Amino acid sequence: MMKYILKPANAFTAASLFCGMFSMMWAAEAEPGDSRSFFWAALLIILAGIFDGLDGRVARLTHTQSEFGVQLDSLVDVVSFGVAPAVLLYKWGLEAYGNFGLVVAFLFTLCGAFRLARYNLHSGTPETGSKKYTEGLTITCAGGMVAVLVLHHAKVRATEVDNTLSVLLLTVLLSYLMISTVRFRSFREFRLSPLSIGLAALAATLGVVVLAVYDITMLLVAIGGAYIGFGLLEEAFLLARRRRDDDVLYLGESPEPDLGEDEEEEEARA
Repeated sequence: MMKYILKPANAFTAASLFCGMFSMMWAAEAEPGDSRSFFWAALLIILAGIFDGLDGRVARLTHTQSEFGVQLDSLVDVVSFGVAPAVLLYKWGLEAYGNFGLVVAFLFTLCGAFRLARYNLHSGTPETGSKKYTEGLTITCAGGMVAVLVLHHAKVRATEVDNTLSVLLLTVLLSYLMISTVRFRSFREFRLSPLSIGLAALAATLGVVVLAVYDITMLLVAIGGAYIGFGLLEEAFLLARRRRDDDVLYLGESPEPDLGEDEEEEEARA
């Protein structure tokens, strides 16, 4: 095992696991309205996401990619972005629903595990025909969206959640998106073009303005919401185009010839 433990990339994966575990400790001890505990629990999930994003790059830089690292990464993702956000959601806004809230929180973890299992099953083969997209919202994005929302609420309001129904609906929505077939951009084949450079410059400028005027947590929420919203919008346009193409094909089919009465009798006798 030492040859796996000593690989730099696996150290980053282990750091992500530690952040996920530590996040659950903060969330489990939190009381309603304990903004400090919720803030740290959410921040640790974001840190877990940073380590998770670095482990693959470190593996490629050090030429230490392995199937062991792939499997370890998936197991850690279940903990840091499936279990930890579910515990945070339950303590933050779902505990008011008792056992039903516990079931809804578990639904988030379950759908995240299913999402990872589907991805691992199709690893090495394109899920959606292109590496530009992923099938369903990744568990990392779903857990990260929970984290930035809790972080923003703890930083700005620092009070108990007033509308727990919105937390329940958010949990159900994110759970569904993870196991859905909605396509979300993965940016694996991202290429810089004059348009993309211009958009990136505009986004950076807006980000600086938001940071200067308001708060960084609001910027993170806006980025996460825009990513999910853009994916849903793209899927809606894709479904509309497919339906239009199906209608054109249907209308383009040649109708069956209209037989007269004599021809119908002859056909019947035949």
